[in-house]
Amino acid sequence: MATVKKDDRLTSSQSLLCVGFAGVFSKTVTSPLEVVKVLNQIGTFHCKRGFLHSFVFICQNEGLRAFWKGNMVSCLRLFPYSAIHLATYKNIVHLHVDELGDISQWRAIVAGGLAGISAALATYPLEVVETRLIAQNCQEPTYRGLLHSLSIIYRNEGLQALYRGFSLTVLGAVPFSVGCYAVYVNLDKLWQERHVRFTSLQNFINGCLAAGVAQTLSFPFETVKKKMQAQSPLLPHCGGVDVHFNGTIDCFRQVIKNKGVMALWSGLTANMVKIVPYFGLLFSCFEMCKQVCLYQNGYIISPLSYKPKPGVDQSLGPHELQELKRYLRNSKSHKAQSSSIGNRCRHSTLVLRQSGIDLFKLHLQEHPTMSETAISFAKDFLAGGIAAAISKTAVAPIERVKLLLQVQHASKQITADKHYKGIIDCVVRIPKEQGFVSFWRGNMANVIRYFPTQALNFAFKDKYKKIFLDGVDKHTQFWRYFAGNLASGGAAGATSLCFVYPLDFARTRLAADVGKAGAEREFSGLGNCLVKISKSDGIKGLYQGFNVSVQGIIIYRAAYFGIYDTAKGMLPDPKNTHIVVSWMIAQSVTAVAGLASYPFDTVRRRMMMQSGRKGADIMYSGTIDCWKKIARDEGGKAFFKGAWSNVLRGMGGAFVLVLYDELKKVI
Repeated sequence: MATVKKDDRLTSSQSLLCVGFAGVFSKTVTSPLEVVKVLNQIGTFHCKRGFLHSFVFICQNEGLRAFWKGNMVSCLRLFPYSAIHLATYKNIVHLHVDELGDISQWRAIVAGGLAGISAALATYPLEVVETRLIAQNCQEPTYRGLLHSLSIIYRNEGLQALYRGFSLTVLGAVPFSVGCYAVYVNLDKLWQERHVRFTSLQNFINGCLAAGVAQTLSFPFETVKKKMQAQSPLLPHCGGVDVHFNGTIDCFRQVIKNKGVMALWSGLTANMVKIVPYFGLLFSCFEMCKQVCLYQNGYIISPLSYKPKPGVDQSLGPHELQELKRYLRNSKSHKAQSSSIGNRCRHSTLVLRQSGIDLFKLHLQEHPTMSETAISFAKDFLAGGIAAAISKTAVAPIERVKLLLQVQHASKQITADKHYKGIIDCVVRIPKEQGFVSFWRGNMANVIRYFPTQALNFAFKDKYKKIFLDGVDKHTQFWRYFAGNLASGGAAGATSLCFVYPLDFARTRLAADVGKAGAEREFSGLGNCLVKISKSDGIKGLYQGFNVSVQGIIIYRAAYFGIYDTAKGMLPDPKNTHIVVSWMIAQSVTAVAGLASYPFDTVRRRMMMQSGRKGADIMYSGTIDCWKKIARDEGGKAFFKGAWSNVLRGMGGAFVLVLYDELKKVI
């Protein structure tokens, strides 16, 4: 029998994040070895003279950055792959463990194989793209990134090319799982003491040994799979593969016939050098991330060790523990009202019986420490930033359409006869005139800007809420509660705007740049935009339109946070609201907030377009003049140009609010 210890102290989301981050870190560190291994497997000209010569040859011919070819795609693939793989494995195993946590060896092996197949099926197209990017010469690239690669492969070779060699993944999953999990579980039995968890060193050794055996057993399948993935009529001129094959069996046959059986293990040296530290780091990093999560959940006293926190029942799940803490906190607060402050205890012990289950005992610390406060602030910052970056990238095309409709009358590049007639006309003309990728023009600056903006908004919002809402009961003091939420949201938005306005300015100018390429572009990038404007107009040029921005941001953020928090606060159980309900509330809030503040946004965008101009090119002498001229020359409707696209874009803002709440539950 094998022992698989199910740790219910982590939520499923925390487990997935731990595995994903561990995988990305491990893959990035070992990327040079992965590149050499793949090139040896598919048989490019880089690797005709052995493992060490491959490093020298790649560096001389393609440069140092070639060792990270395909690494971004690899990380994107590895995050969901690792998460799906280990999560599926645990879920399958936990269906077959007994009450002591024991499971038969063959069931653990089958669970590992099924988990590998499930993860590969979901992410296989990304693996094909990764192989193609590694196979090409980065000095003469055929594929330029993930989206371009997927588009080229699908258009030229069809959908089946994105799953070429998948059957070998299914076949290879069996020996890989047999080796990896059988070795790891047996090592678990070998030196796992009762009630003692692995140290980081033990996890590193376990991962190295398991990975070494598993990869050696499955390597022939991996080699043939890489050869099949790399087959393309576009690759021979930049490295390509040594020969093309009619299928999997033909590939096996030709490799053995022309190069011998050992050719199926070509690249094994690079793989062993790479895979041992990779899996060692993967398992060790996972355990370290797990320790952080356990610390955040309140089970251990430090994120640097597994030493349990005194008095905390380790058998409780995280949600049960949270509910118990909430119950204790309310009980202590009620009890404190009837006792003097001098006699209040800093710690309390509660014995609780729930539905006939065992007695739970919890030693709860009443007052948070300074470090806990800092960690809470950091969690708000991280959750808000990640949610904002993801959502902003998703709605970037709509954002650019909205900006072009807003500022086209103030742009020197867009003449009167080339003005966009509306959302549809703008969406159709952008890819024709500037290319499809131009929908994301300025998106990098937007993500860089939006991360600190939203992170600061959310972080400061909670701090301002403590200032404006301390001691306010939302049920008995509704209007004061509502006004406090408005004030905290507005103050948070205005504060963050002071720090990131130059980035917002650069994003607007880059998005409004309709030049096709090269000399036609006004700015070549974020840095070029900031440097040009600062040289021309000084620092104040980067803050053009700041005053009206503050006015608009206060209105927008007040509604954005205030109405959302108020609406959620009126729900019976705000913290356990279904995600669909949260999304509907957030969508309504962002639409209303966006329309209310849209005229201010239009004026500030027009003012931003003034920077860098001289003399007669300046259209508006100031904010008031801008309001007057827009109303006089274009009519009141001009203040709302692009408003419908802004409503669509608001789905991203709604997604930010919902994703922020979900991330706060995880982090």
